[in-house]
Amino acid sequence: MRPKILTGIVYATIGLLLDLLNPFFISKLIEWIEKDDAVWWIGLLFALGIGAVSHSKAYLYRRGVFSESQLEVELHSIVKQSVFDKILTIPMTSLNMIDFGLISNIITSDLLSVIHYAYFLIVGYSSIIFMIPALAIFYYHYEWYFLFAPAWITVLMLVNAAFTEVATHFMIKRTKYSDNLGVLANEIVKGIKNIKFNVWEKISLKKTMEQRRGDGKMNSLYILLNQNINNFSYFVPTLIVASIHIAFTR
Repeated sequence: MRPKILTGIVYATIGLLLDLLNPFFISKLIEWIEKDDAVWWIGLLFALGIGAVSHSKAYLYRRGVFSESQLEVELHSIVKQSVFDKILTIPMTSLNMIDFGLISNIITSDLLSVIHYAYFLIVGYSSIIFMIPALAIFYYHYEWYFLFAPAWITVLMLVNAAFTEVATHFMIKRTKYSDNLGVLANEIVKGIKNIKFNVWEKISLKKTMEQRRGDGKMNSLYILLNQNINNFSYFVPTLIVASIHIAFTR
């Protein structure tokens, strides 16, 4: 697993670093166009450089996604195998104490949350590495005004932490509803004869819909908070550039 993590981080980091080259080639190409005595092959080199960077980024992105997918498959297999190993070693006398609805929920919905760890692991490390040369370029052009960048990033992290704390509350509630739904489904399947015999279909359906509505409501609130976090993060680069420009040109 460790080589795949390192490979994914390397691919993602190089792809992010290539983003720093495109503005350079574009600025040089604009300077070449504005010249009256421009040499044609120099402009061709700048154009080819832009194309090479774009194709390299696309290749590295695909390789990074492939490494992430491999890591997700391994995580998926490890968690499932651990759950099945634990189930198969349960003594016969303890089987009545086990709720198989919760177990089925672990290897379905809960497992999806676990495998997202691969994405955040690779993107998190590569982003931290990418920040070092990016801040160095800001310092080269704007000297100590570059500190606006880490300042706004810190604000983003604090806002993100606050929103995540609230979102986690909704996520925990959603998980409880999802677990209850798994338990309820297991009970309905096991007691379907009694439900039919006693005409409890509407009662069972009512209980199921209550859990599904609760699950849907908590999931909607969780997604809404996450989207607000993402929306704020889109404004941070603009705030960084605007702050540096205002302070540097005043």
